[in-house]
Amino acid sequence: MFLKEIFLSSDNCYVGLKHNGEVMVGTEERLTNSGVNDYEFDRLIWLEEKYKLRKVILDAIKKYQSQYGIYVTNLALTGSLIVNNQSIDMGRLLDVNDNPLDLFEVDDSSVIEVGYNLDNELAIVVSGREVKGEVNIHLITASKIKRLTEKKRNKRLISSDFLNIRRNSSPINNGKRRW
Repeated sequence: MFLKEIFLSSDNCYVGLKHNGEVMVGTEERLTNSGVNDYEFDRLIWLEEKYKLRKVILDAIKKYQSQYGIYVTNLALTGSLIVNNQSIDMGRLLDVNDNPLDLFEVDDSSVIEVGYNLDNELAIVVSGREVKGEVNIHLITASKIKRLTEKKRNKRLISSDFLNIRRNSSPINNGKRRW
């Protein structure tokens, strides 16, 4: 759970008022070190931060569709999370227009960071009291979903399908190689 390049963090979404009346935005530590004692998490700033991930996803979709000539219909989230001290393999299929960060609740005891891990893969890292872990985002086409579900009666993705996606599909990456 290490990101070498972070471009979005819920930790940067705190706002407080300095003694001179100046509004300050930043991390809890930065605000405290600047003499701001009364601060709170700002959901509007978080909304702006979340848009940064949306832009990265849209750019990846555009590049993928241009390169392969295939329409991306969904996003798949795969990874390992520790929820209430129990390890689970996470798999979730989202509409291509959804923001994966909407799945994770932000509160005073949690930090959500998004960036690139050591393998240059786009990752969401969640650190909180009840949930910890790293999740990758995969671009999924209708044909991929069809291949995964064609022999099933209910045509829904199950946990083994997400493990298959995790093992055999590359998550969104920044185009750099790991050295």
